[in-house]
Amino acid sequence: MGWYWENKIQWAEKIRSIAGVRGDVYNFNVRDYYQTNTTVQNPANSGNQFTGLASPKLSLIFGPWYRTEFYVNGGYGFHSDDARGTTATVNPDGTPATPLSGLFQTRGAEIGLRSLIVPQWQSTLSVWALHSQSELLYEGDTGNTVNSPQPSNRYGIEWANYYSPTDWLTLDLDYANSVARFTQPDDDGGTHVPEAIEQVLSAGVTLHDERGLSAGLRLRYFGPRDLISTGAARSSETMLLNFHLGYRFNKHWSASADVSNLLDRRDHDIAYYYESRISPGAAPATEVHFHPVEPLQVRFGVTARF
Repeated sequence: MGWYWENKIQWAEKIRSIAGVRGDVYNFNVRDYYQTNTTVQNPANSGNQFTGLASPKLSLIFGPWYRTEFYVNGGYGFHSDDARGTTATVNPDGTPATPLSGLFQTRGAEIGLRSLIVPQWQSTLSVWALHSQSELLYEGDTGNTVNSPQPSNRYGIEWANYYSPTDWLTLDLDYANSVARFTQPDDDGGTHVPEAIEQVLSAGVTLHDERGLSAGLRLRYFGPRDLISTGAARSSETMLLNFHLGYRFNKHWSASADVSNLLDRRDHDIAYYYESRISPGAAPATEVHFHPVEPLQVRFGVTARF
């Protein structure tokens, strides 16, 4: 449950502010079972946690000059915990666990500019920083998600672009690059936040409803990232190209075709790095464990509207 209050003031012709505060209340109700498909609850990891917090925010906007404005944003936010961690007192491997707060506060700031100086082209460039009380990490040994004991700092740059040369065609390109580090070394002596995304690229070409025809080609790219805090193990890159084609016959009937993973790449959808065994008697090995992306797929659809 949440609420939000906002106040806008035009201080001068080219100076305005937006102040706000967001309130969030969460109730985590966990019922843990000893075995799958049973009704026998595990009281050690079952329970209820009620928590909430307020997040004030402030934005200052200057301009526009030559159809370009500058802005400064700052404020507080949060990320929610895995609900199981709010009531757990025993890990899956039997070791003791400490229940944690369901909400971890963050604070951040951003400086950027938005420009329409080129006709039909909207571009936004920003530099940002974010401090988090804790990071949510996956622990392969226990098969559980845990919160890091160290806070973290993230900072990066983002560039978003939308270009519409005609009413029926849109081109877009977004790029982001970020760095995530713990404020102190962990037990392994590393400061890299595992699984933190570094480079992201999203680009697309969209043909709007032009005489009933619509189409789109979209590329998503995720660059390599650290899988452990020392940076000694990194993931591979992931790149997906998807295609959409649709045709509207009339106001009632339309058909579409979607092709996912057009290049049929064998990339990783998610990857982790930890020690495991392929069988109970096998020697343990520390390696990358991954879930593959969906292979090339073609889907057809027909839609009727009444």
